[in-house]
Amino acid sequence: MYIKEINDKKDNSVKPYSKTIQEVLSKNNSPQNNDSSAIYTYKHLAGAYFSEGKYEDAQKYNELFIAWAKKSKNLEGLNSAYDLRYKISEKLNDIARSQKELKEYVQLKDTISDIDKKNIQVSYKNVIKTKDENLKSETHTKNILFFWIIIIIALFVGSLFFFKNFMKKKHKEKVIVISKKESEINILQSKINTAFEEVTLLAKTNSPNFFIRFQEVYPEFTKILQEINPGLRTSELTLCAYTFLGFNTKDIADYTFKSVNTIRNRKYSLRKKMNIPTEENMGLWFRKLMNENSI
Repeated sequence: MYIKEINDKKDNSVKPYSKTIQEVLSKNNSPQNNDSSAIYTYKHLAGAYFSEGKYEDAQKYNELFIAWAKKSKNLEGLNSAYDLRYKISEKLNDIARSQKELKEYVQLKDTISDIDKKNIQVSYKNVIKTKDENLKSETHTKNILFFWIIIIIALFVGSLFFFKNFMKKKHKEKVIVISKKESEINILQSKINTAFEEVTLLAKTNSPNFFIRFQEVYPEFTKILQEINPGLRTSELTLCAYTFLGFNTKDIADYTFKSVNTIRNRKYSLRKKMNIPTEENMGLWFRKLMNENSI
């Protein structure tokens, strides 16, 4: 409060704020008091008396302020007081004392400068340290991120490689199965072709073993026809077998040493017994019947 009141005064003389000074001095008679506002009153008094040429008074209050500044280790305040002190001694023509105090002032000023430099260096080191720590933290974070990216990529590549090998293996197994089935089909087809050729040859030679062998090769044929008409005779079933194999009326007549009309009449009779439409090719009808029952 005292400092603000004194600083508000524009005049450097003691008179304009003598009332404030008296209030302070009545409460604070020595620098032992801990009221920093009161102590700074001594500083302003010293400056005011110095401006008025009252150097003894200026010296008195300046020394009081110096005593407080030393005790409180207020280097900035002590520095300004040392500056005023050697100037007061100079005005009092105490040259020896003035030079000594000037030297002390310069030394204190250099000390403060060194402290400021050290503080700057400490601050700089702290900034550098903070930057280093931030850089280390950032580097650590990047390393962790890079590590996880590598792990993810490795897992992805590993999964892709595993999946590719798995699909390759499955494809290979599928190819083997298909190849095996094709081989089995080819063997079966070969057997069927061989059997068909054998049965066809027996039919062409009118061999008595024809119908027996036909039933061995096509065991379901006779069974299916008998389900349609159980009363079919062996000769009729044999004619059906010839027709199923794709032989026409003339071929059957030639192979069995019968007339064409005889074979035609027998076929007509079979159409009635089997309910085969007149416009339907008998051989195709039999093969279609076999295909339907084999599904």
